[in-house]
Amino acid sequence: AIKSMYGYFVVNENNDERIYANSPHIWSLEHFDIILNETNGVNLVSSKGMFVCSDLRLNNLLIANRHKALEWESFIFEKQ
Repeated sequence: AIKSMYGYFVVNENNDERIYANSPHIWSLEHFDIILNETNGVNLVSSKGMFVCSDLRLNNLLIANRHKALEWESFIFEKQ
């Protein structure tokens, strides 16, 4: 599970493709797989089996609606 700095867990709930950090508990929809990719980034796969991406058409909103991981489904973790 992925926890936001405000204490809520990231979830891909209902039939919605959008990703929210609004869940106070870890249930099945709060589970994401993290896959290391060839560019030393990671791909996130929702509990529904869809890849997460940052959609430019939606002001960089995170959504889980991709069947395949391409460059824009890649994320990099950085230490602050």
